[in-house]
Amino acid sequence: MKNMRLILILEFSLIIILAGCGAKKASCSPESLKAPELASPDNKSVEGISPALTWSYPDATCAPEKYRVYLAIDPYFREDMGGKTTPLGAGGLWTPGKPLEAGRAYRWSVSAISGGKEGPKSFEKTFYTGPSCKTDELIAPTLVEPGNGDSFYTDTRYFRWIYTGGCIPEGYKFQLVSGGYGGGEKIIDNAEGREVVKLYLLPCDRAKWHVAAMVGKTVGPFSDTFEFIQYSGILPGKVCRDSPPAPTAYVPSPTPIEVGSTLISARFAETGNCRSGPGTLYSLLAIMDAGTTVKVSGRNAEGTWLQVERPDGAGNCWAADSLFEPGTDYGSLPVVYVAPPAPTATPVQGCYVMNQITQNLECVVPCPANAQPGGTCSP
Repeated sequence: MKNMRLILILEFSLIIILAGCGAKKASCSPESLKAPELASPDNKSVEGISPALTWSYPDATCAPEKYRVYLAIDPYFREDMGGKTTPLGAGGLWTPGKPLEAGRAYRWSVSAISGGKEGPKSFEKTFYTGPSCKTDELIAPTLVEPGNGDSFYTDTRYFRWIYTGGCIPEGYKFQLVSGGYGGGEKIIDNAEGREVVKLYLLPCDRAKWHVAAMVGKTVGPFSDTFEFIQYSGILPGKVCRDSPPAPTAYVPSPTPIEVGSTLISARFAETGNCRSGPGTLYSLLAIMDAGTTVKVSGRNAEGTWLQVERPDGAGNCWAADSLFEPGTDYGSLPVVYVAPPAPTATPVQGCYVMNQITQNLECVVPCPANAQPGGTCSP
């Protein structure tokens, strides 16, 4: 199988080299750029740790000046490990600068570049770095989200985990136990390490979940069991909390872990304030200039404020959605709850009193009766 894949790659390389041996094609104009077509690795294929990524360009009349390769690792596929490469005949070929991690899922896509402008991205493909697991090599997966003790308000949830055994299972057994109607068992026939589940939980319901890797019908050891809670609704004689616990501040890490769906890019249409929470009563953390592009990680329930990652790496802040360029749908983002802003302290009031020894006015709290000369003051 490996020899056959190597032969195909060599054939593809020969084809695109020969295609480039004829008359040199004109460079594609920035306005005419099209999305490249990915060739190999095939979607969901198992590769080695130094795969050769190949693609072709769909327009035979011109050639892009460069290509941009995007490559990211599970579980969130957000850390870009790709780079730029020059065209090779009618397409391109790129290999990672260093070996990839064994037994992980990778997602990749390619875009063309001309005149300093990047064209549309290709469709994404996912491949796995082998080797494939044997039945006696299976270990327990590591759960990512929802975390143990998490709470949320949406009825559709991403479940994510990673497999750290250095090989690729054929699939997973996913088990969810709850008091509502969302429980059950499911065989997941891929090695990507995620599942989207529509939950039918009762109000205030607690649910537990865990995952085991599989090869054929052999099920390996299960992961730890994580528990989460659904806050919403009213039961007879019992009212659920109508607001969640105060959240832990979200701080991006070198490999960010999202809370909810994939992050969305957005650009400020005008200069505006970015605050510690979704409202003008929260403290000002940063001022974003018009044209600044940020990653949006969440929204408030009404969708009128967006939580963004600060470009200076100092964590998150909130900006009104009216500050951003129109045309982006933020409905898929998770609702993030923030504790109400601390009330502004009422200044302590006293009054001025003449110190008979120093002959100086002093602000005295509390104000004594018949104070001279009087007049309110704050110490």
